[in-house]
Amino acid sequence: NSEIKLTFKGKIITSGKTFDELSKYYNDLTYNRYVVNGPRIAVNDSVCKMTIKTVDDFDASHLAGSDISDLVECQYVSYYDYIHNDYKIVNTKALQTQGLNVYSYIEGAEIKNMNLADICYDNTKLIAPEFMLKFKKVPEKKGEYHFDLTVILNGEKLTKTIDFVFK
Repeated sequence: NSEIKLTFKGKIITSGKTFDELSKYYNDLTYNRYVVNGPRIAVNDSVCKMTIKTVDDFDASHLAGSDISDLVECQYVSYYDYIHNDYKIVNTKALQTQGLNVYSYIEGAEIKNMNLADICYDNTKLIAPEFMLKFKKVPEKKGEYHFDLTVILNGEKLTKTIDFVFK
């Protein structure tokens, strides 16, 4: 298993003035639809950038302190296309990541797969709060590795050290 699950947490807004303002901002003016089961929470801020640096020597090309974003795939769920196509499903691709299976039953939930280095403001609008980071390559040696993950949201920089064991 080479996946790391990240979850963004914050205040959940389901109605009221702020909800209406966010709905207008995202041009989601027909949100008063029937309710589907499952998590339908979207993150208000888009992710401007995500990077992951290795604290330990990963391989000969990625020594300690190296950015290894090119070795990591990011999977997440987006509702953006669904909402902006008047609640019509545009991509029925199955959610293949075990950690995101809960979204496979939600109408309009679309999985996005991309390199971590390609994550930007434009492709992370109206996303679910869970991200799966998957290593596309394992290090030369098995064992525990440490990584510094940086997430830049609008106006906020979050940094977290992640420990991961490669078996």
